[in-house]
Amino acid sequence: MNNRSNVLFRLSSSEALATVVGVFALALAAASLLFAQANRDLPIDEVVRDAPKWFGTQNAISAVAFLIPGWYIAVKAPRMPFGWLLLAGAIGHGLAGSGWGYLIASEVGGGNYPVPWLAPLLSAPGTGIEVPILAAVLTFYPDGKRPPGWIGWLGIAAIVLGSIGVLAAILDPFTDLARDPNSALGGVRNPIGTTLFSRFDQGGVVFMAPAGIIPGLVIIVRWLRARGEMRQLLRWIALGDFAGAIFAPLVLLGGEWFLLSVQLPTVLVLAVLVAGSLRNRVYGIEVVVSRAFLYFALLAVVAGIYGAIIGGMTLLAGQATETTSFIAAVAAAFALAPLRGRIERFLNRMLFGQRDDPYQVISRVSAELAEATDELLPAFASQVASALRVPFVAIEYGDAGDRRVMSVGESQASSESFPLIQQGVDAGRLRVGHRSGEREFTPAERQLLGDLARQASATLTNVLLEEDLRRSHERLVVAREEERRRLRRDLHDGLGPVLTGAAMMIDAGRNLMRRDPDGADQQLSDARAQVKAAIDDIRRLVYGLRPPALDDLGLVGALQEQARNGPVRLSVDADGPIESLPAAVEVAAFRIVSEAVNNAVLHSTATACTVRISMNGALQLEILDNGFSTNPWRAGVGIISMRERAAELGGICDAGPASDGGGRVHAVIPVEVNS
Repeated sequence: MNNRSNVLFRLSSSEALATVVGVFALALAAASLLFAQANRDLPIDEVVRDAPKWFGTQNAISAVAFLIPGWYIAVKAPRMPFGWLLLAGAIGHGLAGSGWGYLIASEVGGGNYPVPWLAPLLSAPGTGIEVPILAAVLTFYPDGKRPPGWIGWLGIAAIVLGSIGVLAAILDPFTDLARDPNSALGGVRNPIGTTLFSRFDQGGVVFMAPAGIIPGLVIIVRWLRARGEMRQLLRWIALGDFAGAIFAPLVLLGGEWFLLSVQLPTVLVLAVLVAGSLRNRVYGIEVVVSRAFLYFALLAVVAGIYGAIIGGMTLLAGQATETTSFIAAVAAAFALAPLRGRIERFLNRMLFGQRDDPYQVISRVSAELAEATDELLPAFASQVASALRVPFVAIEYGDAGDRRVMSVGESQASSESFPLIQQGVDAGRLRVGHRSGEREFTPAERQLLGDLARQASATLTNVLLEEDLRRSHERLVVAREEERRRLRRDLHDGLGPVLTGAAMMIDAGRNLMRRDPDGADQQLSDARAQVKAAIDDIRRLVYGLRPPALDDLGLVGALQEQARNGPVRLSVDADGPIESLPAAVEVAAFRIVSEAVNNAVLHSTATACTVRISMNGALQLEILDNGFSTNPWRAGVGIISMRERAAELGGICDAGPASDGGGRVHAVIPVEVNS
C-alpha cells in the first residue's frame, strides 16, 4: 500500500511540476506578446541591429509550440525525458521574447527599466535553445537510447554543437546590439561577455547551422534503417522533418514568410512527436514522405540551376537581363523531367526496394540460391524481403500433421499468401507481409510475387528431395547395420555353437576309436548331424540374402521352380528373354512375385496365379489371380513391402482388384541391362 501511495505521490508531483512550469512558460509567452504590442510603433529597425519587429511574436509562438506537447508528454509519461526538454524549450523562447521586449521598451521606448543587461542575457540563449533540444529529441526518440553506429555519434555531435552555440550566445558581449554605439541601447553590455566566440562566429551561427541540419539527417537514416514497431514510431517524426524542409526556401522571402519558414517545421515536428510518443500504432506515410522529398529536391535542384545560370551571366555580363532570366528558366525546365525520373526511382528503391525491376529481383534471388550451400529456404526468404523492402516473408509447407514454417522478419497481421504448386498439387504457401502503412500489394507486385512463388516451389522441391535423400540414406545405413547385426547373431548364436559341438564330438570319437569303436561311431554320427544342421543354417542365411535359384536358373527359371512347389497353380509367361538383370532388380522382382502369390493364397479364394514378365525400358511385372476381389485393397504389411521394394529401385507398385474380379499386382522397376 505504501509503495502505491509513493508512486501516486510521485506521479502527482510530476504532474504538478509540469503544470507549474507550463504556466510559467505561458506567462512568459503572454509577456512577449504584450511587449510586442507595446513596442509595435517604435523605430526598432532604425535603432536595433538585425532585430525584426516580430521577434517577440515569433518567440511567443515557439514557446506555445514547445509548451503544449511538452506539458502533455510530461504529464502522461513523466519518466520520458522528452516532455521536460520541450518544457525547457518553452521557457527559453518565453524568456527570449519577453526579455527582448523588456530591453526594447526600456532602452528604445524610454522606459529606463532596471538592469537592462539582464534581458538580452536571458533572451540570447533562449532563442537558440531549441536547436540542441530538438537534436536530442530526434537522436534519442523514442526510448532515450543512443542509436547504434555512426548515426548515434552524429546526433550527439549535433547536440554538442548546439550546446556550444547556446553558450556562445550567453557569452556574447552585446557590442553589436545598437546601430549607434552612443545611444542608450549601445551602452548595454553583458557583464560576463567575452569575444572568444564572436571573433569567428557571430551569434553562434557556425555551431547552430550544422546542429540544426544534422538531426534531420539522423532521424531520416534512423527511420530508413528501423524495422517493425520502431519504424512506425519514427516515420511520423520523419514526416514532420520532410514537411518542414519543404517550407525552408520561404526563408529567402523574408518578412512574415521568414516567420512561417522558421516556425512551421518546429510546430510540425512537435505535433507529430505527441502522436508518436503516446501511440504505438500509426498509419504508414511512406508515399507522402517520398512525394514531399521528391518535390523539395526538384525545387532545390531547379532553383540551384536557375541561380547558377543567373549568377554566371551576371559575372560575365555585369548584370542579369530578361534574356538571361529566360535562358535560365528554359535550362531549369529542361532539367526538370530527367531529374524527376532519377529522384523518383531513387526514392522508390529506398522505400519499396526493386519492385519496379522484376527481372532484377528474380535474378538477385537466383544468384543467392546459386551461392547458398545449405538453408535454401532462409536464403530465398531473406533475399525477397531485402529486394522488396517487405517486413516479413514466410514459406509454409508440409502436411497438416507436420506443418513447417520458415520465416524472416516479424510476423505481420496484414499479409498476402501465394500458393506453392508442385506437380499440380498445393504444397505450401509463400506469405509476404505488407509494408508499414500498406494494406495490399499493387497488381504488378502481385504478379512479381506470383513468379517468386513459382521459384520458391522449385526451391522447396529441391529441399524436400534433399530431405528425402538424406532420410533414405539414413534408412539404408540403418538397414545395413541391422542386417549385419542379424547375420552376426545368427552366425554367433546358431552356427558357432553347432560347429563347436561337432568339433568336440569328432575329438571324442577319435579318443574312443581304439577301445570303443561303437561309441566312436556314435560320436561321429552325431557330429555329422550337427554339421548338416549347420549347413542348413548357412543355406537359410544365404537364401535370406539372395535366393540361390536366381543364380542357378535366372529370374524366370527361379519363378518356374517356385511354381512347381507352390500352394497354387502358378504359370510364368515371359515376353522375350529376361537375362543379365542387375542382382538388386532380380531379388526385388522375385520377392514381389512371392509376396503377391502369398497374398492371393491368404486373402482370397484364388487357386491359380499368372505371372507376366516383360522388358520395355524397365522390368514390367503383372501378377493376376482368379480369386474374388471387388473392394479396394487395404495397404497391409505385404502390399507395403512390395511398394517399398519397388520404390527402393526407383519403381512403382500398385495392387488392387482386377477388372475381371480377381486380384492384380503391377510393378515397374527401372533397369539398365548389363551387357
